[in-house]
Amino acid sequence: MAVFQKSFVLFMASLCFCFSSFPTASTQNQGTATFFSPPYVPSACYGNEDKGQSIASASTEIWNNGNVCGQIYHFTCVSVPSTQLGSGCLGTSWPVMVVDHCLGCNTTFGLSQEVFRYLADTNAGEITISYT
Repeated sequence: MAVFQKSFVLFMASLCFCFSSFPTASTQNQGTATFFSPPYVPSACYGNEDKGQSIASASTEIWNNGNVCGQIYHFTCVSVPSTQLGSGCLGTSWPVMVVDHCLGCNTTFGLSQEVFRYLADTNAGEITISYT
């Protein structure tokens, strides 16, 4: 019985080691975000279909020929640049669906005004974000 227990423990340990070497879906990325105001249609991904307020537009570096349409990202405010106004990050995280291409954006994402308001003071205008 002791041999079985040792074998089982070694097997489980090796299994854990194998799975720990795979990349996880929760890899944190950093970028910047600003916000846009309603109306939120039309969008490059869904035309005139209203996808609500928990939405974002992706910069060309994220856009990937539209393959990012419908992807859900979780955004967290990391910091507000010292050159911006506002009271800073609010310490919340929020799930957001990409619905549009932010052509000519100087930020990684454009967030709906409502989402931005969950993450930071809108007076900041632009924030540094982490996203998964």
